[in-house]
Amino acid sequence: EAEIALSGYSARRVNDAIAGSLQKGQIPQKDALKRIITRQVSGADAADAGLLAESLAQVVRVAAGESRLAPALESVKKRFGGFRGSREGFLRDVKGSLWEANENYLVLDARQAKRLFAGEKPGLYREISWRSSQTGLASVLNRMEEELTPTQTESLLATLIIVILLLSLIFRSPLGGVLAVVPITITILVNFAVMGYSGIGLDSFTAMIASIAIGLGIDYAIHFLTRFRDELKVDGDELAALQRTLGTTGISILINTLSVGLGFSVLLAAGGQHIRRFGGLTAMTMIVSAIFTLLLLPSLFLLIKPKFLKQAIQHSKLTETGERPETTLHPDAG
Repeated sequence: EAEIALSGYSARRVNDAIAGSLQKGQIPQKDALKRIITRQVSGADAADAGLLAESLAQVVRVAAGESRLAPALESVKKRFGGFRGSREGFLRDVKGSLWEANENYLVLDARQAKRLFAGEKPGLYREISWRSSQTGLASVLNRMEEELTPTQTESLLATLIIVILLLSLIFRSPLGGVLAVVPITITILVNFAVMGYSGIGLDSFTAMIASIAIGLGIDYAIHFLTRFRDELKVDGDELAALQRTLGTTGISILINTLSVGLGFSVLLAAGGQHIRRFGGLTAMTMIVSAIFTLLLLPSLFLLIKPKFLKQAIQHSKLTETGERPETTLHPDAG
């Protein structure tokens, strides 16, 4: 099985290139078909292109042979219609003989043939038309991917909205919830940018990466912000609290990123093209998510200072001075 899922546009380009070779009187062999596939299909893996070229070479050769023999076999069937022996075996033998006799043949464009044989009657002349279509598992997966793409944007937006609501409840600050998903959003955009630059299409494997980025990014954000808030409550010093947070929780996030990211990077040595892309992009997404969490997230929160951070700073000041909220005592009216 070839592992290249051709889009309708790519399949038409490959088909047109093969038809162009046939019109020139050439039946493309494996190497020529491989060059056609790699030239017409962007990002095609060389090994997978070779497998598909090998399959197509056999299909084209058999189809061309069947087309050449069809008129002769039809004539034999009509002539020996009343044959009482093993009719199928007889026709099979005749077909084999005709196949050997037609190993040397000439394939021309119909317009060239009419011009070359004008006024003549060649021994065997037939104008044929043919078409090709992709079938099998690759075609099924390609159809699934075409249906998957339109829903990707809607599902990501819905997921981000739900995440913002949950973070707003956790930190009791709508602004904090919005700021917390900024690194995640940028990570997803970086992932899609790399896919577009590398010519990697959105399929059932790469579509999962954005969801993984959201799941991991939320863990990193909650872990980091919770520790940062607790450190702020100690002395209210923002830079000192950030330094302590990076020295503890930040190191934990880096260790988690490296260990899990290296685990996914092992998939780069896998045999399937889709699995290699999934492993590489997932490892990259985890690293990018951790970087934005440790660098961009604290910068945003220190610059804008959502309500829950201000409350943490105020709590630390009250703790240092020992102050208590003022209360007013009302004497008993009696």
